[in-house]
Amino acid sequence: MSKAALSTTCCPQSRARKATCGKSTARRRIKSPQLGLAGKIPLLSAPKFVSKEGGFGLFVRSLVGLDRAAAKQALDGFIQGRTLTANQHEFLNMVIEQLTSHGVMDPRLLYEPPFTDLAPLGVEGLFTSADVHELVRVLRDVQERTAA
Repeated sequence: MSKAALSTTCCPQSRARKATCGKSTARRRIKSPQLGLAGKIPLLSAPKFVSKEGGFGLFVRSLVGLDRAAAKQALDGFIQGRTLTANQHEFLNMVIEQLTSHGVMDPRLLYEPPFTDLAPLGVEGLFTSADVHELVRVLRDVQERTAA
């Protein structure tokens, strides 16, 4: 343990002399952790995050993500019966990656980078309006199941 972490002096005069007066008062300076839960969310604001983001299930899911197989299964109904282009397939793989790393996905992200890298209009540049509504419904279902 370093000298900064352990103080054995009991009064200012003995500190100046770098000696103790015999009344050892060993104190440990404990730093309170600023970040908890894998460093993603400040520990003191975790309850605020839980209430703001919709519940404990979403909070935990945001920390650990979603299993890749479960993310693929969530999109199976959307993919089934469609013939996808290479860009559509890549786009859906990016959605799966987002679900795997964050657990849930806000549908608004479909209109932001990296999704707009494949099509400037985001999801609407690759899929029909009906397909977009179906994909948004799938993403909301994943979020609702997590929050429940």
